[in-house]
Amino acid sequence: MILPRKFFNRDTLKVAQELLGCILVRKIGKQVVKAVITETEAYKGENDLASHASKGRTPRTELMFGEAGYAYIYLIYGMYHCFNIVTEKKDYPAAVLIRSVEITENSPFRKGRWPKARGIFKSPSNPSFPKGEAIKLNGPGKICRELKIEKEL
Repeated sequence: MILPRKFFNRDTLKVAQELLGCILVRKIGKQVVKAVITETEAYKGENDLASHASKGRTPRTELMFGEAGYAYIYLIYGMYHCFNIVTEKKDYPAAVLIRSVEITENSPFRKGRWPKARGIFKSPSNPSFPKGEAIKLNGPGKICRELKIEKEL
């Protein structure tokens, strides 16, 4: 089931909790990759000092003030993308960061057919390639890099 926009138009903490265990589906070219969301982080309002919105509304944070259900993707350290989903009502800056996922067994990624994959994921013949278990992408930068999630998305 595809989550409807109204799912995200609710309390950010509740959305963050309920996203755990949901499947993130990403199509890249002809490949479809499914990943179970295993860790999230909630950012809520301008009083949340960890939130980009704590410094007010800026061109960079404009999407966070938008409609619930939209992707808020930004670059950190000049090199890593982070994937968030906007939550709550329009003009209230809130979002859930996807921090960790597990690529499932049935993914073409698991079978080594991933185009231009990096690191240990280049080939299942690599001794470091995890066999018989889900691939853990533990960190927002790793998720975006391996699932090709960028601001243009």
